[in-house]
Amino acid sequence: MTGSAEQVPQVVAPSWSAPSAVERALLEAKVRGDWGAYLDVLAGTDLFMVVSRLSADSRPDSVVFTPSWRLATGTSCLVVLTEGMLPAPVEDPVFYGYSLGWYARGWGAGDPPFLAVNPGSPCEAFFPATPAHRAVWQQHADRAKNGSACCTQPRGQLRALLAGGPLHGPVAHGLACGALLAVRNGELWNALAYHGGGYRHGRQVLKDGWGFTHRQDWPHAEEQLLNAGMVSPVWEFALSVRRSLSRDFAGPVDLEYWRRAAEGVLRHNAAQSGQVRITPDGVTRAEAPQAAAVESQVAGVRRLIGRIARYEARFRADAGCAAQVAYRSWEEFSAAFVLGRCLHFDEEEFGPWYTDVLAAHEVLTTNPASPWLNIPWK
Repeated sequence: MTGSAEQVPQVVAPSWSAPSAVERALLEAKVRGDWGAYLDVLAGTDLFMVVSRLSADSRPDSVVFTPSWRLATGTSCLVVLTEGMLPAPVEDPVFYGYSLGWYARGWGAGDPPFLAVNPGSPCEAFFPATPAHRAVWQQHADRAKNGSACCTQPRGQLRALLAGGPLHGPVAHGLACGALLAVRNGELWNALAYHGGGYRHGRQVLKDGWGFTHRQDWPHAEEQLLNAGMVSPVWEFALSVRRSLSRDFAGPVDLEYWRRAAEGVLRHNAAQSGQVRITPDGVTRAEAPQAAAVESQVAGVRRLIGRIARYEARFRADAGCAAQVAYRSWEEFSAAFVLGRCLHFDEEEFGPWYTDVLAAHEVLTTNPASPWLNIPWK
């Protein structure tokens, strides 16, 4: 038994521009009649199926296939789309992304008899979904070593929409600001129709990473991010002291001098807080912080400055750049992003929170197709 698709006469439009490398590879395999190669491509990417929002929300722990009638096979099919073929996200319906291996294992006896891949496009194909054919799908998935339930995109690779996504101009510039995470996750950096790993996976990521469980959580968090409300005031204080010093001395700031300056500001502020002040409510005297509290603040800020310095030194050694006073280049923007991410999550372990984005930084600063090498920072 082979894994070939149903042979349906096709007229391949020579002028069609494949949205991404995935659709281009599918088309090339189809034109050659190499269905094994076609399945290999499918095994290395997410396949998205449409789901009603009501079904997604009311049955979060189950998946119901929605069949679609196709004249090409004269039967019902389960339609799946590769990432570059997805429409812009809307409130309803939504999409679930799963691997080819997941479909091979999850198909039931009452499910549609065919799998339809990107129907209506030049790279479309229709595969019988008999147990024997699904066993072939599983073989391809096993060879690709990505038979997990979702997120089969190759992490750490620079991927882009070749058609339908901006590559230059202000919109592309804005999207390129998120390219570090796009490369880390193996996603299309310039895709406006962003679906990630699909609706269910996206909800889980928001819950696990941000604690979001309701729709209204996101606008509030977005406002905080834009206004730096999620940045620790202690981080901002320490970095602001260095910014001030670097302006005064027009150059790099000695680490111990930075520590002493931050300590001086903290002690000065503590002394001032106990003085008499005139406020709209009258003359008041604020209670000065206890000496132990001041010493704890000083010690904490001195440790934080050490952490920042060590992250920056490691980043210079690994990637050849460091955070500067202001973002004057993609490299400086990247360094600041990595620093904030590590201070939030890494606990100075220099683990995946650091190494994953470091690898993405190196891709974006060396790959000739990188938006950072093709879109001016200013």
